[in-house]
Amino acid sequence: MVKSVMESASGAFPPGQQDAAPLGPSEYYTMGLMLVVEGVLGMLLNGVLFVLYVTKKSLRKPSSLLGMSLCAGDFGIGLMCPFAALASFREVWPYGEQGCQLYACVGMLFGTVSITSLVSLAVEKYHSAIGNRVGQKVYLIATSAIWLNAVFWALTPLRFVGWGRYGIEPPKTTCMLDFGAHGANYVTYLAAMMGSVYVLPMGTILWCLVKLREGGDADDAKKTAAKMQAATTCVLVLMSLVVYWGAYGVVALWAVADDISSVPLHLVAAAPLLAKICPIGNAALQALTNQDIRSVQGEESREADKKK
Repeated sequence: MVKSVMESASGAFPPGQQDAAPLGPSEYYTMGLMLVVEGVLGMLLNGVLFVLYVTKKSLRKPSSLLGMSLCAGDFGIGLMCPFAALASFREVWPYGEQGCQLYACVGMLFGTVSITSLVSLAVEKYHSAIGNRVGQKVYLIATSAIWLNAVFWALTPLRFVGWGRYGIEPPKTTCMLDFGAHGANYVTYLAAMMGSVYVLPMGTILWCLVKLREGGDADDAKKTAAKMQAATTCVLVLMSLVVYWGAYGVVALWAVADDISSVPLHLVAAAPLLAKICPIGNAALQALTNQDIRSVQGEESREADKKK
């Protein structure tokens, strides 16, 4: 009954896009449980971090805008998990075609914000390590650019724009780009989007790592330590991009080069699960690499010890 109401309100899929469940019941159940855990932890951790940024005086500074942007993007990704979890438990997408378009658009928005905010934090760490002072206006411009860029790539595949295309993914429980598309419209969107959102950020991180290695012998101990911390952050960010988003990249490129039917179904199913781990991993990365957050955590630990 609920399914019929949802689909009548949202619109039905074109013929052939909503077929029988291609995975087994136990696999869908496992996916659903994983999504529940990812959603709860992702929203909790990033919600706590965002509150810290807002309430703690030591964290209320221009550079924190990038951290808050990352928390907002990752919280949004976590917020999507319950919808995907319900679809996994039901072994079918229950929200209709328009719901699929909305889910994919929101996913592209928050995913792009997460990636570009994370990379921006690493770049900010690089500039801090080499002694470049960044003004408040730069952080405001960077944060605005992050969100405007994300809005652009999220809206263009919608039908009223028509560059690229969203569709239901082969496991039939999530929606993202229509990996079955092969026309010039879709391929040019995919190439431009991946270049802007994934390849360019990874190249930027690699460039930062190369520059951090330059002039190491002439640096004093304090600057060397700062460069080491920045390099560690860059490496962690690079690994995060590969682990969380690499599967989506492989699926998209494989499907364009051959056909989505040739891509292993379990790889396609793993892609959104890996992507939705990023709110947890990114929150941990911020807690580990942000000195101000660690200082706040230390203060709270000392206050808790005094009360005992």
